[in-house]
Amino acid sequence: MAAFKTDESFLEKISLGAIGTQQVFHKLVTLGHKPIELERGSMNYKIWKKIKIKRIRVPDIICVDNGIRIESRAKSKLEITMSHSLNDPTRGWDADLKNEDYVALIACKKGDLSPVDWIPNSPIQFVSVKELRDSFQRKEVITEKAKGVQEGSEVRVTWLSCIAGKEMTVTEVTKDKIEAKPKIGKKSTWRLNRKKGGISILLKSQVKKVLESVIVLNEIKSARACKLLCKILLDENFDAEIRAGAAWGLGEQQNKDALTAIVSSFNAVEESIRIEAARALAKLTKNYSNDILKKFTNATSNEKPGVAWALTKSNSLMLDQLLTSIKDQDSKEWISYIIGTHGEEKYISEIEKIKTKDPEVYFAVTLLWKIMTSWIYELKEY
Repeated sequence: MAAFKTDESFLEKISLGAIGTQQVFHKLVTLGHKPIELERGSMNYKIWKKIKIKRIRVPDIICVDNGIRIESRAKSKLEITMSHSLNDPTRGWDADLKNEDYVALIACKKGDLSPVDWIPNSPIQFVSVKELRDSFQRKEVITEKAKGVQEGSEVRVTWLSCIAGKEMTVTEVTKDKIEAKPKIGKKSTWRLNRKKGGISILLKSQVKKVLESVIVLNEIKSARACKLLCKILLDENFDAEIRAGAAWGLGEQQNKDALTAIVSSFNAVEESIRIEAARALAKLTKNYSNDILKKFTNATSNEKPGVAWALTKSNSLMLDQLLTSIKDQDSKEWISYIIGTHGEEKYISEIEKIKTKDPEVYFAVTLLWKIMTSWIYELKEY
């Protein structure tokens, strides 16, 4: 028997779409256009339970100044993906869309306050329907069956794309690669390996096979396996999921030779890689806390957050070691975070030493202790 969504679950879905459309509408206004709501009700999230109308599908917004129509798609995870019917042309992903139309994509993060609490957390991306249609016809997409049995013959179509994990400026685009640079840190490169006119990117089934190989490498506790995992972690040609898997494997390996690669991976654009690298480094603090602290001293501003988080999991570092690692304002702030996160009970007997060494660190640490020991710490509104 098919499982139907509750009112709250359904409200979450339609409110995500409504908030996304509102953001697209306001963006068009700021760009100097004159948008109006073409799909009535697309910017609110009332659940109509008693009224059934056979509707004509139209895009959400039209700009009356130029006639361009925009289909808004809000996503909890930013990707170019749409539902598509294999049997009903009226429910195809591009049904009633013209080549001149655009699809607007925006990512939203779920808040904690209510089912309609969605927070926009990405720039709005406008993609031409013509370009999507041409790519679809060239089979540059991944087609998967919908999860729910109630979806019938509908499938999920995902266009191959690369998503930057942080704000970056594109510096170069060629037929082989795209280069971009963040405000701080190293540039990133996405390589486009063209085969027969298409872009060769690992499909999910291929990713799974490579990821399984990475997991097998983790079981081989050898210098060669560690070196291979480090190479995979730092190779931008691999899918982010594979690189994150390599980071995880290096944490299991417990090999000191992995430290440099793990710290360097904190420069990766994809957050999933940085998260797994931080977790791996935290596991390595069990045996290599002193070496990791040395890495912190020489780390860049992009690398320090991940190293600092890992060091909060160390039980062997002494206060003097942490205080002598302060070299500049950035390291001072992160050392304050490490000491504060370790907890008041660990350093309370040496509090005067902190005050003498650096009054700013003393203030930051004691403030953090006060917040963390308060009953309001991590208090939720519900």
